Amino acid sequence: MNSTGNFVSLLVALILTVCHTFARAQEELTTADKLYGLSQFWKEVSYNFVYFDQVEGIDWDEIYKAYLTEVLESDNAFEYYRVMKKFAALLKDGGTRVDFPRWLSERYIAFPGIQLIEVDHKAYVVAVVEELGGRIPLKSQLLAIDGEPIQAVLEREVFPYISSSTEAWKWYEGVRGDMARGYGLLAGPRDSRATLTFELPDGTLLEEEVTRDITGLSGSDWVSLIDLPDDTIEFQWLDDGVAYLTFNSFTDPDMINQFRAMLDELGNARALIIDLRHNAGGNTLIVEDLLGFMTYRDLLGAKSRTRINNSVYRAFGGFSDLFEFAKEYEPYATGEVFGEIESDVLVSDETNMEEKIIMPTAVLIGIETSGAAEDFLIYASQLPHFIFVGEPSNGNSGQSLYFGMPLGGEASVRAKRDTFPDGSDYIGLGIQPHVPVNWDPLSDKDETLLKAQEIILNEDINSIKEKRTAMLP
Repeated sequence: MNSTGNFVSLLVALILTVCHTFARAQEELTTADKLYGLSQFWKEVSYNFVYFDQVEGIDWDEIYKAYLTEVLESDNAFEYYRVMKKFAALLKDGGTRVDFPRWLSERYIAFPGIQLIEVDHKAYVVAVVEELGGRIPLKSQLLAIDGEPIQAVLEREVFPYISSSTEAWKWYEGVRGDMARGYGLLAGPRDSRATLTFELPDGTLLEEEVTRDITGLSGSDWVSLIDLPDDTIEFQWLDDGVAYLTFNSFTDPDMINQFRAMLDELGNARALIIDLRHNAGGNTLIVEDLLGFMTYRDLLGAKSRTRINNSVYRAFGGFSDLFEFAKEYEPYATGEVFGEIESDVLVSDETNMEEKIIMPTAVLIGIETSGAAEDFLIYASQLPHFIFVGEPSNGNSGQSLYFGMPLGGEASVRAKRDTFPDGSDYIGLGIQPHVPVNWDPLSDKDETLLKAQEIILNEDINSIKEKRTAMLP
C-alpha cells in the first residue's frame, strides 16, 4: 500500500476511534447521575403527583429505596432509562413518565417494516414496507415472536415500561409501539432478527424472519390498510345532507380560520358529524374557539385540583399526635391537601351570532381521543344537540410538570387533576360514548361512522328543524 493509502487508512481509523469515543462519552452515566435522576423523579412525584388514590397500596418511598439498587446495577444509559421508565410506569398515569433522549432510543431500538394495531387484545398487520408486501398480507394476525406467544412478550418486555392511565391504552400502545419511547411488541435491538408467526386472513400459518432496521415511518414506501390524515381539519359531504368534519388535532391556531372559511357551506347541512378518533389533543383555547360556533349557551370546562405544599403547615402537622392545634394541619404532613381550580367558561357571545352553526351533531370518539380533545367532549357534553358515538376516550388529560433528566432525557409528573365540572373523574376511565360502537380497523366498513349517520338521520326533516328552533337562545 502506498503512503497515501496508509494515510487514508490511518485517518479513517482515527475518525472511527473519535466517533466511538464520543458515543461512549455520550452514554457515560456516573453513579451520581444515576442517583440524581432517580431522586429527582421521586421527589417531584412525592410533592406534585395528583393520582396516588388511583394506585392504592403503593408505598412510593419503599419503591424508591428498592430502585436505588436497580439504577446502580444498570450497565449503560439505555438500561438506566429502561429502569427509570419501569419506575414511572408503576404510577399508572399517562402524563407521569420518563422518556429516553431521542438519540439513545434510535441508537438501541428499531422495528421491522411492519405496523400493527390492537383489536380485542390481538395484534393485526395494518401496514408493511413494500418489500414485505408480497409476503405478509395485510390483516394477518401476529401470533408469536421467536416461538413465544405475543401476550407473554407484551407482559415481560413491553407493558412494564408503558405509563398508561387505562388498560385499554396500554394494550393499544403496546401492540402498536412507539419509536421515541423505545417500546413496542416488535421493538428490539437495531439490526436484530426475529421469526414472526402469523395467521393469514385465509387461516393458514406463516413464519417469516424479519430484520429490525426501521427507526421511523419516513424513508420507506409502505403498503397500508389505514390512511392516516395529513391535514389538521378535513371536510366532506356525506349522503342526505350530512356534513363530515375531521379534527385531527388541536395544535394549529390557523384551523380557526380554516373552519370559518367553511361556515357558509356548513350552514347548508342537515346535520353534522365531527370525527375526533385520531385527535391526541393540543391547545384547549382552540377547542373553545371552535365550539363557540356551535353553541348559544355558555359552557363549563374541566374542573381541576392540584396539590398544595405549605412547609410550615407541614411542620405543624408533624406534631398532630402531641398538640391539639396541630391536628388541622396533619393533611399537610401527609400530602393530602388540594387546591381547587374552577372551570373555565366558554362564553357563547364571544362568537358572532351570524356565524353560529347549530344543528344535530354526532361526535366520533375512541382510544386515541385525548388531552384537549377530551376537553372538547367535556364542553360538548353540556349541549343537547350533541351525541358521542364510538369507544371510550383515552382518559389522559391534565397539565404535567416537565423537567430534564441525565443525558438529555425528559420526565413529567401529572400536577393537575382534571374532572368534569361536577367533580366526577374521567382520567383513568375515559369519557364514555352515549352510543357504544367498537371500531374495527380491519373492516371494510366504518361502523362507527355508519351508526352516527343512522342516529343523525333517524328523524325526518321537520323534526330536525323543530329541534333547531328549540336550540335558539
